[in-house]
Amino acid sequence: MMGEIKEVKSSDIFDFALKYFPSFKISENPYEKIYAYFVNGNIIGFISFSIIYERAEIEYFVVKEEYRGKGIAQKLFDYLVFNVFDGGNISLEVRCNNERAINFYLKNGFKKVAIRENYYDGEDAYLMVKEIR
Repeated sequence: MMGEIKEVKSSDIFDFALKYFPSFKISENPYEKIYAYFVNGNIIGFISFSIIYERAEIEYFVVKEEYRGKGIAQKLFDYLVFNVFDGGNISLEVRCNNERAINFYLKNGFKKVAIRENYYDGEDAYLMVKEIR
């Protein structure tokens, strides 16, 4: 499946993001970058992150259900690592019960470094970090 990755604004992905993140808001964060994966002009997934000095924090990361398992998340993540971020560390929070996402992050060199209790409206989350040098 051929697709393309393009930088977008939070307003460009707003409707798509709301399906997966009901509290998604259009960001005014000047450090945030969003890259979306498009197939035939349609958004299939996106990754949103902020870069401050040598630290990137992934805010949102999702691929449409019917496209999961096809390497799109890997392409978006690799784009961040190899085309956008110069190095340091990447961090994120992920629900402790989201095994698919946790396995993806572990496969990509992230480590669980802490538990954030009640991070997601009463659900715990892992703080995960990957060092890039």
